[in-house]
Amino acid sequence: MTPAVPTLTPVERDRTTSLHQGDLLRASLLPLVTVPATSVHQIEFGEAADIDTPATVEVEIESGLVAVVSGDRDLGRGIGIEPTVVVAPVFSLEDDVLYRSARNGSGSSRVFSLPARGIKGIDRPAIDIRWLYTLEKTVVLSNVVEVLPCPLDQPTRDRLRLWLGRRLGRINFPGDIQRHVVEPLAQAILRPRKAVSEVERLREAACWFGVRWTEGSVAVDALVVLDPALRTRANLDEGALRGAQGAIVQRLRGRTGSYTVNHLTVADADEISLFDAQSYRQFFLDPLDPEDGEFST
Repeated sequence: MTPAVPTLTPVERDRTTSLHQGDLLRASLLPLVTVPATSVHQIEFGEAADIDTPATVEVEIESGLVAVVSGDRDLGRGIGIEPTVVVAPVFSLEDDVLYRSARNGSGSSRVFSLPARGIKGIDRPAIDIRWLYTLEKTVVLSNVVEVLPCPLDQPTRDRLRLWLGRRLGRINFPGDIQRHVVEPLAQAILRPRKAVSEVERLREAACWFGVRWTEGSVAVDALVVLDPALRTRANLDEGALRGAQGAIVQRLRGRTGSYTVNHLTVADADEISLFDAQSYRQFFLDPLDPEDGEFST
């Protein structure tokens, strides 16, 4: 038995395979696939697909926007092979600190900030990867769904791809390391100030955070990798860099339990080898951790 695939014109076929990761879809109501009972899925469900069960349910997204998170390879396949596209809602972050920390995916494993320019009605737009929805690719043929090109430049789009891969397959930390090292480090880096501080400038320039430790040892090393272009934009010279490192170490005092952060290394991405970075385990600042709540201001 072969699946019954909807007959599409060449133009419609090209349109259903034209989406790219990071593109946005705008619609007041989205027809989300909840029961694969459409003709495309009959080969998997056989006679069960003929029961009187709705194939979709319309869900209202507050912002009216979702971001495409499926990979480009799947998006480019015909609907007979890959009939669906996975999306995540776009919403507005309430706190400017959270919005800035989630740029480039370095500050959170749950939200990824988008540039506000060109996205109407949302002050601090971000992709919320905690919610994933599935749409049939043919949704792009509807006259009530508008496809908006990805608002990210190519380097940031590449970061989104890597961020999604880390999010969906990331490794958790042991409880003690998470509680006594990772969380205090994240809070020390995220702690806002009324005036822009050297720590905030470091965070703006950072593209990767990691910690390294040996099982059974209380000594921990931390690593912050900077994007050279973002470092220049943040005006983070050597003096400001030393000031940021000192401030973070000061904020950690008395907050790491029995653990000691011996070294806080900060290096540009083009100055650290992949071998050295692989000895660290990546962590995110996670300002929207549902277990701990937002970090206090």
